[in-house]
Amino acid sequence: MIDTASHETHTATPVVLTATFGPKRDGNAWSFRAMRSRLTRRDQSLYPKLSFSIGLAILCAVVLAAMILSRAWNDFAEARQNHYDIQYFRQVLDTANLISAERGPANDVMSDRTDAA
Repeated sequence: MIDTASHETHTATPVVLTATFGPKRDGNAWSFRAMRSRLTRRDQSLYPKLSFSIGLAILCAVVLAAMILSRAWNDFAEARQNHYDIQYFRQVLDTANLISAERGPANDVMSDRTDAA
């Protein structure tokens, strides 16, 4: 290193700098008690806001899921009722077809134009 005041060259020993960010991080700094004390400071912690936001998101998701499931259940119940109605209507049509089939020969005889007299 050059000293500007005396113009002499000095050899400097390298200095090891250790950067410290925040308090010393030993085993006690990460204990449950230390974390709890950090979480209890409401003015500096985001934990309450995060908890509220997560709870609100879960509540919204549950409400939306309930709305979707109730709509799907109503559609299912309506489809099941339509199935029963179609089964009943088929029975009515089959019965009408059988009655109509019995009247067919009688109609042919009554509409015969041959004179028996």
